[in-house]
Amino acid sequence: MNFKKIILAITMLTVLSMPVAAQDSDRSMSVSVSPIVTIFGSADLLYQLKLTNYMSLTVPFVFSYFWPMESLISFANKEKQKSVVTISKTPITIKGGLGTRFTPFSQIMHDSFYLEPRINLAYSRFEADFTDSGRLSLSSIKLNPMLMLGWDWYWESGFLASLGGGLGYAFNLKNQFDIPPKLAEAMKLVGGAVPNFSSKSEGNLAWDLELKLGYAW
Repeated sequence: MNFKKIILAITMLTVLSMPVAAQDSDRSMSVSVSPIVTIFGSADLLYQLKLTNYMSLTVPFVFSYFWPMESLISFANKEKQKSVVTISKTPITIKGGLGTRFTPFSQIMHDSFYLEPRINLAYSRFEADFTDSGRLSLSSIKLNPMLMLGWDWYWESGFLASLGGGLGYAFNLKNQFDIPPKLAEAMKLVGGAVPNFSSKSEGNLAWDLELKLGYAW
């Protein structure tokens, strides 16, 4: 009699656990955000759409606004007791991309190691007027192919965490940096390097780190 009760209990537990397992396997998309960059006035989002059991499409989007810049300039003007610098274009970066995430050792939307080829397109701009020197202007468009790798963790509630990093190359489609001569001379006097971003063919190595929290369903 006790043996029959044990079999019945095991059968009921199996049946009750089936909806949970089905829910896990039915997850087809997720949205995650970076909790760290938000402090600095940025939004770093990642949308993921399951394509197969071991592959998904990712769509990253970043909007960055460097708010400390205005505070620093305001402080400098107050120290000089006059308007030394004014911002004519706020420092922002907008970046979007497309990637394909592979999980060779486990199914997508489960705890797993991942590899992800990704390509990003980023636009940055900043412009400031110096009373005694002239206008400082920065405008750039970069195309950045990159290979990402990392680890995803998923909970039954749908909560997820992701930690990863990547390395790639940033091609400068547009990279213009105009600096007033007086400001350039002042930078040289204090031992600073004056960058020259006039060539469209120039590029540089690029890296990225990701820590994201989100929800999958």
